Formats: sequence, C-alpha cells, structure tokens
Amino acid sequence: MSQEKVDRYKEEKKNRKKAVRKGKILSALLKFCMIIVVCGLAFWAGWSVYRRYESSRPVETAEVDYTAMDNLQTKLDEIAAAADTSSDATADGEGGDEAEGEGTDTENAEGDTEEVAP
Repeated sequence: MSQEKVDRYKEEKKNRKKAVRKGKILSALLKFCMIIVVCGLAFWAGWSVYRRYESSRPVETAEVDYTAMDNLQTKLDEIAAAADTSSDATADGEGGDEAEGEGTDTENAEGDTEEVAP
C-alpha cells in the first residue's frame, strides 16, 4: 500500500507544474468572464435608468413655416414658364425685338425686373 502512495506522490509531483498552470488559467478565465458579466449588468442598468429619465422629460418640437419656400417655388415656376413662352415666341419669329439681341426682361427673387442678354 505504501508503494502505491509513493507512486501517486511522484506522479503528482511530476504533473504539479501543469496542474498549477491549468488552475491559474482557469482562475484568470473565470475572473475575465465575471468582469464581462458585471460590466454588462452595469451597462444595462445605466441604460435603463437613462431611457427612463429621457422618457419622463417633455419632448421639444419645432414647427417650420415653409410658406416662404412655397412662395419662392411659385415665383420660380412663373419665371420658368415666362422664359419658356418667350423662348417659344423667339423660335417662332414672333418676338422681333428680342431676336435683334436687345435682351429679355425677367423678374428676380425680389420682384424687380432686370434685363438679361440672350
């Protein structure tokens, strides 16, 4: 019986470095996993508190008045239509003074009339 104990002791001593190394690796892996879990729980708790806080705050809304843009678009459409009709008249030969190179009158964004060379 004592010979078996001696053989077992020698075997344990021979594999002691491997066993200690394996224990250290498992311990480090366990610590790493626990840190990840704790950080995940802390993040989840913080996110939950933040969402609850944000949902309790009043939501600020802003209204934008687009009437100026609509008016500008309408004026641009009118100018484009006027330019199309004047170019059609010139192409048909009806606009004699425009064909001579005197230019055409158009309205700018402020409503003023300006002369534009062809």
